[in-house]
Amino acid sequence: MSDEQNQNEKMAYGMVGDDGLTDEQRRNKYTGDVDCEYLEPHIKQGVVIFVDPSIDLDEAGAAFSSDDKVKVDTWLKAGDLVKVDELHLKWWQSQKTRFMAQIVKPFVLVKEIK
Repeated sequence: MSDEQNQNEKMAYGMVGDDGLTDEQRRNKYTGDVDCEYLEPHIKQGVVIFVDPSIDLDEAGAAFSSDDKVKVDTWLKAGDLVKVDELHLKWWQSQKTRFMAQIVKPFVLVKEIK
């Protein structure tokens, strides 16, 4: 698939629920402080994305929910968004790491709370 075709396709991301809220209101509703135990089943499903500290979590969520493929691809290529695996989980569990998480269906975006 060419880059042009790839950029013209919509990403299949969206916010949880169809409750009449704006995207911003929905992102706020589905954002919260979580621990590794909450994230574990989502990590095992391969849907958790770690957001680099240099990126605002809500900005990342907005890019996913508005299908901003160029921005998301740029962050992925730069390593600013990383798909989380079980090695990450084990480390974070040993450190008792907490996260701010935002659900942008089908993903859970997370940023470490420092």
